[in-house]
Amino acid sequence: MSGRGLRWGGILLAAAAGAICLSRGRRHPAARIRPAPQAPLHPALARPAPRQAPRFHANMAANAPLSDAAIEPWSDADPAGLAAYAYGLPRGPSRSLALASALPKWVARDAASASDWLAGLPPEPDLDPGAVALAMLPELPERRPRVSIEWAAGISDDAARDATLQNIAERWTRAAPGALLAFLSAETGLRDEDRRSLALGARIAAVPPGQRGL
Repeated sequence: MSGRGLRWGGILLAAAAGAICLSRGRRHPAARIRPAPQAPLHPALARPAPRQAPRFHANMAANAPLSDAAIEPWSDADPAGLAAYAYGLPRGPSRSLALASALPKWVARDAASASDWLAGLPPEPDLDPGAVALAMLPELPERRPRVSIEWAAGISDDAARDATLQNIAERWTRAAPGALLAFLSAETGLRDEDRRSLALGARIAAVPPGQRGL
């Protein structure tokens, strides 16, 4: 497996454990993934009045250089603050590493506020770990698979988007056999490549585990 595949495989595993509009130009509105108060969708998405991420860390000036050694401790202590700070940095390895560290942790701690923040930003590769984590929230692909698909469809990296969509399709097919195929027959807004990824995931899920790879 390539280094790129290993990187995204790790992000997918972290998102699944810890737990977007279909066009590439806009993310899915956060209001669409927030449950009605009387019928909570998912505990992580049912938080009232999510807090806004602080703009900058208290001990750092805007756009100051970010050392790699500071990323993990900061993301553990305040992933929302690190995400907001790192987003304002010039694009480069430190920015990518900081967002990859902070976004899944923010989603795991407070998916509602993380989704609000991400929904207001245009898609880009550095934000993909947040979209993956939201799409793969525990039980979301089974309970609200269309929401998972909408977040996954906004992932910029082709390999990560394909892997996430296939994972969602497998989980939805196991939870509700036939539901995904009905969705694919009725849904006209999917890109062809996303439709193929979902169909592949459904076919994989339909094969008994002992027969896969034969």
